[in-house]
Amino acid sequence: PLATPDDARQFRERFHTVRTCLARLDGVPVGAGSLTDAYDGIAEVAGIATLSAYRRQGIAATMTAHISRQAFADGAAALFLTAADEAAGRVYGRVGYQPHGHTLTYVLA
Repeated sequence: PLATPDDARQFRERFHTVRTCLARLDGVPVGAGSLTDAYDGIAEVAGIATLSAYRRQGIAATMTAHISRQAFADGAAALFLTAADEAAGRVYGRVGYQPHGHTLTYVLA
């Protein structure tokens, strides 16, 4: 369903401190990503996405690297992200990220 103006307002309020980045290729938006504010020196890189027609061109890796450099330049001591799958993990690995543990999720039925 389409977002309502109230949905948009709530989204902006909830994520107003998250920095977002838009990747363009020849002026066309092709990808996006975000960075949370650092808490105790640690920030999260999140929402790295590339439109399907533009994948496998290094856009996600370039965006991840750009956001990561900016975070460190702004004083973050450590960054983390969660790879959606092994392919995404390989993209992040090319940028320099390394696996460090596992996450378990519990969902109520």
